[in-house]
Amino acid sequence: MDQWAYVNKFSKIHPFEKFLVAIVTMFLVLLWDKPVFQVSILIIMGIGTVLGAGIPFKVYIKYMTIPLLFIFITLLSVLLEVHTVNKDFLFTIEIFHVFIGISKESIGVAIALFFRSTATLTCLYFLAMTTSMQELIYLLEKFHCPSIVTELMVLTYRFIFVFLKTARTIYYAQSTRLGYNGFVRSLKSLSILSSVLFIKAYMQAKALNQATLSRGYQGTFYQLNTERTLNKRRLIIIIAVEIGLFIIGGISPK
Repeated sequence: MDQWAYVNKFSKIHPFEKFLVAIVTMFLVLLWDKPVFQVSILIIMGIGTVLGAGIPFKVYIKYMTIPLLFIFITLLSVLLEVHTVNKDFLFTIEIFHVFIGISKESIGVAIALFFRSTATLTCLYFLAMTTSMQELIYLLEKFHCPSIVTELMVLTYRFIFVFLKTARTIYYAQSTRLGYNGFVRSLKSLSILSSVLFIKAYMQAKALNQATLSRGYQGTFYQLNTERTLNKRRLIIIIAVEIGLFIIGGISPK
């Protein structure tokens, strides 16, 4: 995802403009609890990311499926109801005089939650896929965010990639030795990967800390920012569109 934040069609646009679109639209999704409006935002933000920013559709869907899996798992807890008496369930299972079922109300709540979660997710993905981490930190500094927050973001962002690279290296090494040939062997290899991964990640974190200290690190990371000017015409259009979405959300049916 990080590479698309640098090469998309919106990469030259001021980060505040993209931030404004994503955050205000996400706020409207949370404000208007209307599935019709949320589906509209989902489609609009998806089109803006794929057609507007030029993110390939397959790449977009690939990254969308990752959080959607967690959303579906969460929806199961909303969809299923547990009662000691048999309510008006559309589908029910009785286990030791406990009724587990799906009601019409739980389906409605699950559908509303799904559209709201997915719509807000498309807003966040629009920001993440069009704005680099460097630009986001630049914005936070402009908003006078505490330096400890930005430094934690930089370190967390860095170690995510360190963590993934280390895991990939260990996995490839195990695969070449047929470490995942069979279910039992796969479980054993996975347990070894998990234990070694944290040790190697800790060692790399310690090495990075020593490297920064040797280069004069005193608690602050400095970065070279490219100054961009806000496009007033584009900013007016964004505000007008968001006001229009606010009105549409208010008059749209539930």
